[in-house]
Amino acid sequence: MLYNRAPAGVAGVASRNIRLPHERIRVVAGHGNVVKDPLDAIIEQFNEQWFSGWEATPEDQRIVLLQLIQKIKEHPDYQSKFADNKDRQNRDLTFKKILDDVMLKKRRQDADLYKLYSKDEGFYRAFFDTMKRLSEMDLPDAG
Repeated sequence: MLYNRAPAGVAGVASRNIRLPHERIRVVAGHGNVVKDPLDAIIEQFNEQWFSGWEATPEDQRIVLLQLIQKIKEHPDYQSKFADNKDRQNRDLTFKKILDDVMLKKRRQDADLYKLYSKDEGFYRAFFDTMKRLSEMDLPDAG
């Protein structure tokens, strides 16, 4: 398990707090546990489940997802209709529209990804949730 909830002051264990949009997680290092950056953990989990057959390296996969997040955040509706919107249902509808727009533009560069996105409901749901979660994080540029 990458993230362990640990009580404050556990002896012999190094820990740090990481703030995610909706909760505070204490990441614990020690006793053989691997501490990973939350971004890397989210991307790794998604890639393991959905991109096991993808020929790209993990770093290339990470870059593709970061580029998509960057495009989502650059969308004209992102800030006013998603980021600043408190209504959860409206936020989800807006995010769906934004993600659909971004993926439609991306389809020519990555037809396999778009095919999964448009045809596989399980992939779509996992991708939607992952991209929404990543879009709410303060991430580095894709480069």
